[in-house]
Amino acid sequence: MENLKYMKFYKVSFFLLVQVAVLFGGGKKTPKVAITYDFSGGRLGDNLLSYMHAKWLSYKYNIPLVYRPFNYAEQFAFSSEEMAMEDFKKKYVRLRLKNEEQLSVKSKKKRLYVVPYFPESSYELTPESTVPCRVNWEDQRFLVLLKQAFRIKKSFQMPSLPENTITVAMHVRRGGSFEAIKDYNDKFFAKFPRDEFYMQGLGRLYEVLGQQSLYVYIFTDDQHPECIVQKFAKECEGKNIQFACRNEKNDHNYNVMEDFFAMMQFDCLVRSDSNFSLCVSKLKKFLIEIAPADYQNYKNVKLIPAFSLKMRGRYKGLSLGDASFGKDWQEIVSIKYT
Repeated sequence: MENLKYMKFYKVSFFLLVQVAVLFGGGKKTPKVAITYDFSGGRLGDNLLSYMHAKWLSYKYNIPLVYRPFNYAEQFAFSSEEMAMEDFKKKYVRLRLKNEEQLSVKSKKKRLYVVPYFPESSYELTPESTVPCRVNWEDQRFLVLLKQAFRIKKSFQMPSLPENTITVAMHVRRGGSFEAIKDYNDKFFAKFPRDEFYMQGLGRLYEVLGQQSLYVYIFTDDQHPECIVQKFAKECEGKNIQFACRNEKNDHNYNVMEDFFAMMQFDCLVRSDSNFSLCVSKLKKFLIEIAPADYQNYKNVKLIPAFSLKMRGRYKGLSLGDASFGKDWQEIVSIKYT
């Protein structure tokens, strides 16, 4: 009888130990196949784009996504919701993905596919570039998943926006103290458009919206955003356009997360080819989005020859109330340089 009590005690103890082990990860099983992403060596925009590309393949093929840390990533929900890299450091064969045909979802061997960084812009591609997939940015289920992943863990103070005015976020990338190198700017010139791009793009937006009142907020990594505001305001004299920017200290490593989420509060977006604002444009569907279109050499200088203007026919949340402009449409507008 005494032995029977001891046996029951040991069985219960063993059961409890197993449950504790499972609760704290001892019973966790890693999948045979998973996917992760690599980096370009660039800043937040490049890293977020890498994550988005891997997230697309994870969604499309129902493969677990493995999170790799990078600067600012810990502030997004996906940093704690995706699988941790620590579980995949041993016994997994890493395969750098060149195309989707390489993916073997039912592999018998433990594989961790690595999606290399690649740009969305064609002008950045070289013969050596690897483009393993193309994302369907119109897939609504994927966009819902992406927005959930990009939830912010803490709130930021957003710019105070005026009422009864169409608001425009304008991303003017200058490089700050991080990329103030001429050779870099020449190579990635579409990320650093000349002012003609911004002024003519804004002018066309102003015309399309019937010269209604605009509130334009300059988002930039420049150390002196007030100088950009003064210059642009002077060029828009006589138009019903108000400019603003941050008044506190600014640089490439200041106000990064604040700017990323603040841009999404605006009705329209005028952006460079920076991946920072490109990622914003994937998470928020703006009433009007203006971005560089193609490129060319002009008098031995690489320039953006035109901008694209995309307009959503039906846009809700406009500061002037819900509005309908008919069907979605897009136009390509040539830029005149002096």
